[in-house]
Amino acid sequence: MVAYWFERAALRADPDDVEQRIVAAVCRGLEGVAPKAGAEDAVAACARASRAMAVVSSSPESVIRAALASTGLDRFFDAVFSAEDDEHGKPHPGAYLRAAAALGASPDECLVFEDSLNGVIAGVSARMTVVAVPEAADRRDPRFAIATLVLESLEDFETSAFGAHGHPTPIVTPDSLDRRPYSGQSQGS
Repeated sequence: MVAYWFERAALRADPDDVEQRIVAAVCRGLEGVAPKAGAEDAVAACARASRAMAVVSSSPESVIRAALASTGLDRFFDAVFSAEDDEHGKPHPGAYLRAAAALGASPDECLVFEDSLNGVIAGVSARMTVVAVPEAADRRDPRFAIATLVLESLEDFETSAFGAHGHPTPIVTPDSLDRRPYSGQSQGS
């Protein structure tokens, strides 16, 4: 994105330097961010029910790690995967498939938590079980119905709903964990 705008505006600066400064500022901005309501309980429940967990995001790895450290949820995860390392970002399923392979799980054993439509599409395309927790502004978007389950809040997540799937390998995005809390009841799909 930085390189695009530099080329378009004919700016005279090093785009890599600007990108690094932006990422560093984002990481600093994550300091002290609290988990969303229900995030810690949902992540802890998934950790008890699974053999390994990973975070997959389109964000740079340093941003992912800063978000996890800030929320204190880093202790639950075995791996971090940034789609920035893949040729195609979400909605392409590549980052999810790479994470599943690295964790030794088949895609149908994986449970994905997503807040974005592109992430939901990526998880579904990877043949994973997808729990969508969209932002308030997106909750009425009918396209989220492709997810296995749509919740208004992580507080509404019940691991018992996935008993038929065995013990899935949870894969989440930092965005589904570290924003302001939601309120309301689950919409289930």
